[in-house]
Amino acid sequence: VLLISDSSGLKDLDLSKNILQDSGVKLLLAGMQSPLCKLQVLRLSQTGLTGKSCQELSSVISSAFCHLAVLDLSSNELQDSGVKLLCAALLRPHCCLLSQTSLTEACCEEISAVFCAQSSRLREVDLNNNDLGDSGTKCLSAGLQSSRCSVETLRRPEAAKLDLSYNHPGDAGKRLLSARLEDPLCKLQTLRSDSGS
Repeated sequence: VLLISDSSGLKDLDLSKNILQDSGVKLLLAGMQSPLCKLQVLRLSQTGLTGKSCQELSSVISSAFCHLAVLDLSSNELQDSGVKLLCAALLRPHCCLLSQTSLTEACCEEISAVFCAQSSRLREVDLNNNDLGDSGTKCLSAGLQSSRCSVETLRRPEAAKLDLSYNHPGDAGKRLLSARLEDPLCKLQTLRSDSGS
């Protein structure tokens, strides 16, 4: 009711660490579909949300009357199918979502397409605590290099340790790592590369 009240000026709502689950978020999304809702920031980190809510969430964030600019869905079990639905919403012209979290390797192609889309207004991406893998990282890098990419901030962990044990980067990979370690902006302090042999 507060979201759709004429007198409500609520623009920032943080429900993180509350066990809303899909049923609670569904009620919240119903309120957000009103033209009277002025919400711009919605934080739903650690709320028990699953991919089941992503279809409705996708519909709400891509609607013409939605003012939402920041959405935090971190630490929820959205799974690949849920994130793909959210990516479809980000490609729509009315969507002005600025922050996206909880990516998986299987969704990197869809996220990369969002980076390249002319209609996308995505400005900030948070890649912390994700296992993107080599192929996912390459896919995202290709999207970020597009001339149409509007991403301004790419958040990632400031790694101080990197363990490459039992990996085989090859000579070219070793040269790239060495060059990066010599960069004064590199925060890496410990590099392990034991082969186990």
